[in-house]
Amino acid sequence: MMLTQLEKFRQALYDCLGKAKDAVFELMDAVLTSPSTPSFVSLSQSPVFRRQWSSIYAALHDSRPPRTPIQ
Repeated sequence: MMLTQLEKFRQALYDCLGKAKDAVFELMDAVLTSPSTPSFVSLSQSPVFRRQWSSIYAALHDSRPPRTPIQ
């Protein structure tokens, strides 16, 4: 039951994201699963972020989700 709710929540959040959905979603997973985040570059070392470190900045620049659906 809880797993189904979590999957629905993650899918709804994913659907709200703008461009670069996959990279932004992996970045969010990296933030949530990292014990500490001293810099964006350190997030690129997380196993859940499977992209190059420069794609963090590109994803943040390209993805501008609307605030209303996320809130």
